[in-house]
Amino acid sequence: EKSLNARLHNFLKPQLKDVGGQYFLDGQLEFSTGEFDAIDFSAIDAILITCYQNMLGLPYITEHLGFKGKVFATEPTIQLGRQMMLELVYMVERVVKHSVANKWKNEAFTGMLPPPLINSQHVNSWRSLYSEFDVTNSLSKIRSISYSEKIDLHGSVEIIALSSGYCLGSCNWLVQTPHHKISYLASSSQFSTHPLPMDS
Repeated sequence: EKSLNARLHNFLKPQLKDVGGQYFLDGQLEFSTGEFDAIDFSAIDAILITCYQNMLGLPYITEHLGFKGKVFATEPTIQLGRQMMLELVYMVERVVKHSVANKWKNEAFTGMLPPPLINSQHVNSWRSLYSEFDVTNSLSKIRSISYSEKIDLHGSVEIIALSSGYCLGSCNWLVQTPHHKISYLASSSQFSTHPLPMDS
């Protein structure tokens, strides 16, 4: 076991840093995009955004994964999401790293890594962050909508954003056809605070 640990240490050096018993990767920041690679985004007609917290992955989808559909969100959601994405881009740009720490992703070693790395999932789909240019282009593809505004999709589906009361601009979605009605409930709140009250 000692020789195995030594082998692992030598293989990962200098990408894995031990700081007071906690292990850190020394390399360019990467972000988990879940199982985006398993989704055919070119076959998706629309993305309905419920709140600004759900926008951080949007530039990956609109700029790098073949999505050609429509994106809908309320104006406060767009503006708050824009601010969050740009702040993330600026933060990452200040951490200058010229190489990606990818040796630890080798399947031969994944079961021997120290925590929390051993618990990481879908590591080979982790991506470098998008650019400010990507953010700008992605935002330009979002259609701003108002609460209770009826949006026609392809002449057969109607979507309506209803206030969820969760945060500024947040919404639940009502999707309906002449024969069916589907409600998508996101994070919602009936407490009376600064967002518009939940529309029930």
